[in-house]
Amino acid sequence: WDKSLEEIESMSSEKKCYSKIKIDSSGRETIRDEEKDYPFHFYPEHMEQYDMRTIDWHWHPEVEVLYIESGRIRCMVGSKHFDAFAGQCVFVNSRIIHSFTSDEDASIPNFLFLPSLITCQENLVYEKYIQPVLASPQPYLLATPKKTKTSFEQSVILFLYN
Repeated sequence: WDKSLEEIESMSSEKKCYSKIKIDSSGRETIRDEEKDYPFHFYPEHMEQYDMRTIDWHWHPEVEVLYIESGRIRCMVGSKHFDAFAGQCVFVNSRIIHSFTSDEDASIPNFLFLPSLITCQENLVYEKYIQPVLASPQPYLLATPKKTKTSFEQSVILFLYN
């Protein structure tokens, strides 16, 4: 313990070591101050950045699209638990409590955005296409690209992350 607290914090910030996400008393993730003015957030994260390779239980009003670039993660979304592997994409609906953990340093770039980024709430597109997704009892969608040909899911994943 020969390092000061300032030196340790400096080392953590250089490595972008989050250790834990910040949440309020309801479990809602609080976004970082420098990101509050943007309608979306992109995080090129690695599970190694978090204590015990675990992103603790949290929720947020944004929908989340998480791409497993490498490795494997255990997803807990609402009351459902499942594994996601490299090449798969997980869509987590708005306001759904979720957590991720891994036994390895999985690379998991993820994109969070408010549904209003697509279109405002006062129009037919929102009413017909966005609202049914948000109101769905399905808390998540796991997309697995087909290896033999380009599927719709694979096209969406490639579009979002390339």
